[in-house]
Amino acid sequence: MTHQETTFGELLAKLDGYSWTHFVYMSDPRSPDLDSACIIVDSDEAELGTDNFTPLIAEQLGLLEFLSIHDLQSVREYLGNLGIKDDRRKELFACRYYFERDAYPSKADLEAQ
Repeated sequence: MTHQETTFGELLAKLDGYSWTHFVYMSDPRSPDLDSACIIVDSDEAELGTDNFTPLIAEQLGLLEFLSIHDLQSVREYLGNLGIKDDRRKELFACRYYFERDAYPSKADLEAQ
């Protein structure tokens, strides 16, 4: 598999089924929601685009890099350590926060959601 199309909500529901080495691409990584279309790309297998970095499929679809599966799994693990499990709204917020700041949100930030 070089890539798979899905929604961000479906990706989160099946997150543990993806290789930690894959990356997520979407049209607007600054404001994803659970219905956002995205692709999961095996960057080791994907043909590269004109910049010799971005996977060709992401380039052709006009998609931008969001986070790696490893990043998303780390965010989920962090939430679990805070006692937050199976809360997609907080998980989405934490993923956005991590993308924007390269850091985990505080418990207070999460509770405000």
